[in-house]
Amino acid sequence: DRAASPAAAPDAKPPADAVSSHRLALDGATFDYTATVGLLPLADSSGVVKAQIGYTSYLRADAPTQRPIAFIFNGGPGAASAYLQFGALGPKRVVLNEDGTAPPPPAQLAANPTTWLAFTDLVFVDPIGTGFSRPTRVDGKPVPTSEFWSIEHDIEWNARFIRDYLTRAQRWTSPKFLIGESYGGFRVARLAEFLPTQFGIGINGVVMISPVLEFMTIDGDERYGLWPAVLRLPSYAAAAWAHGRAAEASQDPAARDRFLAEVESFALKEYLPSLALGHALPLEQRQALYARVAAFTGMPLTTVVRGEGRISRETFIKEVLGPEGRVVGRYDASVSLPDPNPASPRFTDTDPTLGGLSAPLTTAVNAYLRGELGYAADRPYVLLNPQVNGAWDWSGRRGSGAGAAENLRAAMVASPALKVLIAHGRLDLVTPYFTSAYVARQMRLAPPL
Repeated sequence: DRAASPAAAPDAKPPADAVSSHRLALDGATFDYTATVGLLPLADSSGVVKAQIGYTSYLRADAPTQRPIAFIFNGGPGAASAYLQFGALGPKRVVLNEDGTAPPPPAQLAANPTTWLAFTDLVFVDPIGTGFSRPTRVDGKPVPTSEFWSIEHDIEWNARFIRDYLTRAQRWTSPKFLIGESYGGFRVARLAEFLPTQFGIGINGVVMISPVLEFMTIDGDERYGLWPAVLRLPSYAAAAWAHGRAAEASQDPAARDRFLAEVESFALKEYLPSLALGHALPLEQRQALYARVAAFTGMPLTTVVRGEGRISRETFIKEVLGPEGRVVGRYDASVSLPDPNPASPRFTDTDPTLGGLSAPLTTAVNAYLRGELGYAADRPYVLLNPQVNGAWDWSGRRGSGAGAAENLRAAMVASPALKVLIAHGRLDLVTPYFTSAYVARQMRLAPPL
């Protein structure tokens, strides 16, 4: 029942913001900062409050208002910002094993020596249906989630949050940065155009972490649409190298980089046109192609032949480690775990990387935001909400054209000083790094940009 779900049942009275003072020690230096956990009520264009957006902010105490401020989003859609807050950027970080897996519960938090608070204030934003964020009630009824869960509505409401936060915190003169992961990268690329044109908010920089910029590069029918198969190939090769499955695998990073450069060139210059030719390509040439794909990816040649050169992600996850009976992670293929369903020909279970982080991050949120920072909310913190993803309105465009590259391009052309950084994990099979490399090459940016 969606009306009774965490996405649609706001508290009768929101809890007060939790504001606390802390000290950060980094590289022998210390400074004080203020942490705030709270809800920001947002009104539509007619002034009706329709949403409470939850956030956690970390602001240096003695800094001028001209200090940079970053607004940070995870993806999904349907993911809260706890992944970036407690996994990478915040002042506290969940302790993980060296191989990226979670140690036995309960999860532990430690100071984060690489927190971005060292050089920018941080505002972690939870879109509606995630974290503590909920629709409000109007005339006694919850505002329909359809007013939030779409490409366009999501951009507008998150832009309203940024505008209202800047006003509340008196930070209009700060350099402003947008940070987004996965669908959050898609989100901030669009916000980079929307904020200046619709709300007059200039953006200094955009950081996209393993983003999806154009969905046609990762989604769709891989039999007739070739790009997902082609652009995922270098990530398969990187995973095969990491596990010693690629033909040339070694411990030499320079050799790995040369190998991946070879695979990237092969993907565009040989793999793509060969797949496009299909059975028009002579059988002997197809067989040679399949052998090279198998050598690059560490996959059994019989599997590559069966797929006529294409390898689905679920098949790769299942078979790359061969007879070991282990599967690799979708989001970090360096991680491997025992196969939970050895009899299945494809991997359809919970991702060993994403699923393995759910309990540690949920513990971190409840122990730190409610405990140490003192946020007294009765509502649950929703880390990952499948309702959001399932109900998302793509306007019929996800597999056939939902994109943000043109928005990013427009923002860069309109503001030549805008800085853009795209960072990927090579072993991410969900948003493969070569997709962004390909999209960036197609953006037709003038040389100065």
